[in-house]
Amino acid sequence: MDYEVFLVSRVHEEWQRRGDASAAVREGLGHTGRVISAAALVMVAVFGAFALSGNRTLELFGVLMATAVFLDAFVIRMVLLPAVLELLGPPYLGVPAWPRPAPAPARDRTTRRRARDSGAEARPRRSDVTMANHLLHIDSSIQGDRSVSRRLTARAAGVWLAAHPGGTVTYRDLGADPLPHLDSDGGLARMVAPAEHTPAQAASWALTTRLIDEVRRANPILLGLPVYNFGAPSTVKAWVDHLVAPGLSVDPATKEGLLGGRDLIVLAARGGGYAPGTPREGWDHAEQWLPHGVSITGLTPRFITAELTLADVTPEMAAFKPLAAESLRAAETAIDALWETDAVAA
Repeated sequence: MDYEVFLVSRVHEEWQRRGDASAAVREGLGHTGRVISAAALVMVAVFGAFALSGNRTLELFGVLMATAVFLDAFVIRMVLLPAVLELLGPPYLGVPAWPRPAPAPARDRTTRRRARDSGAEARPRRSDVTMANHLLHIDSSIQGDRSVSRRLTARAAGVWLAAHPGGTVTYRDLGADPLPHLDSDGGLARMVAPAEHTPAQAASWALTTRLIDEVRRANPILLGLPVYNFGAPSTVKAWVDHLVAPGLSVDPATKEGLLGGRDLIVLAARGGGYAPGTPREGWDHAEQWLPHGVSITGLTPRFITAELTLADVTPEMAAFKPLAAESLRAAETAIDALWETDAVAA
């Protein structure tokens, strides 16, 4: 049973993080496989050694225990339990259901009825659920250690932690662990009452709820934003799409955003130069789009941007290396000054 508890715990963690039942079972099985298999083989070897003891009782005990451990670890854990979890799906992977903040009182019956019809009752607003000294740190670059936007967000997170001793951080890596895009299976969950959700819609809505709760608990929010093909990474678009949910991030009656009052700081990096007066002025559609994309939720991003980041690795841009270095220094200086007042007060 220990193997099953270990596996189910890991599957539950993946379910909470992804909201995808099939992926949770697959990843849970993959992440625990080596540890459980190694432990089981050790136990099988130990009990199997009893068969060489010369004592009939110990021999029988050893054979039976080795067989039981083998069946438990390699048949039940690898075949039967994953199959059962896959068949049962989201309602069982989401247990236990941790308590959430109590909904804020609706202003009148009409508001409450509209909120219920849209899929969720009105929730606590703005800073009512914001955790003290809690940072949400999001990266989206696929460049790993070479990423400038990751370097900027890491610097900003370090500056914030230095100014807020005892602060806590939630980290999400959209580049390494992308969110599922809204699709025809689950995307309509935002337009259907929860009681009418299909399993796919229920999973999509559960993921949206978790992502919005991450934002609600945090202030500030750091978002690393590289520019790919003159726009934002599709993973960032998927994150924004999940944040727009009537009843959770938008008041269904007034259309007012419910995530306002938080500082969304975007650390942007773009390989070229798109500033006013340059040949490609206005080609950076990431910075143009994001404020509009999150505006309905009440969030207002402010940008710190490093330009010409490809100058060091592109021979044709070698002449722009001094400008690239200057842009990076300016971004780092702006980051270092973000919480100077907080640090002094602390």
